[in-house]
Amino acid sequence: MILSQVFQKVRRLTNTTSSTLTDVRLLDLVNEVYLEIQRTLADNEIEVLGGIVKTDLIANQPNYQLPSDLLTILRVEVNYDDPTDNTKWIKASETDLANLPYEWYNLLKSQPKSKPLYDLFSNTLWLFPQPTANQTQGLRLWYIVRQQDFTSVNDTLHPVLDKYWDVLAMGTAQKYLEEIGHPLSQRRFELYQLGLQKMVDDLKTEVIEPIKMQPIDYFNSGWV
Repeated sequence: MILSQVFQKVRRLTNTTSSTLTDVRLLDLVNEVYLEIQRTLADNEIEVLGGIVKTDLIANQPNYQLPSDLLTILRVEVNYDDPTDNTKWIKASETDLANLPYEWYNLLKSQPKSKPLYDLFSNTLWLFPQPTANQTQGLRLWYIVRQQDFTSVNDTLHPVLDKYWDVLAMGTAQKYLEEIGHPLSQRRFELYQLGLQKMVDDLKTEVIEPIKMQPIDYFNSGWV
């Protein structure tokens, strides 16, 4: 399905035309709702928009930059010794350094490699212990990927949205009606929330086993 079909439904729901509700304005509104839907799926750890990336470990560097398209981390794994050996990958556990009873920098060397930890600060992942040697693609991240905004009425919907395109249409219609102070806004909002919850419930049944994770480095070549 292409976006123009969603726009047609939005105009029917709002009793507008392409003159009163232009494609340009609809693009802004639909992208707001699209991001809301993605965040809702991410908050529920639904992995249909998930991705996996790796980045290099740098000796004596604990900080690694997160991907720019990250919505939610599902899982972090590290391989300090040999990333080509699948048996040596270890899941890192998230911690909160601010609430630890000792100085965080003590963990850089004292934390066992067999029990790695990570903490998030801004768009950075801090890894403990820090690597003692460079390892190509030694850090692996599972995460929910933010999808690119729509830019044209001819854009194709993501396969996940194809079945739930009416949720996108209803949410967009509600945004517009709220914007102009229309009394139908509240009812459209209720229908949007019902559709969104059904989408979440449906997709949850398709998830076999949730994962869970997050990483930055200013000299790093980046995630691949």
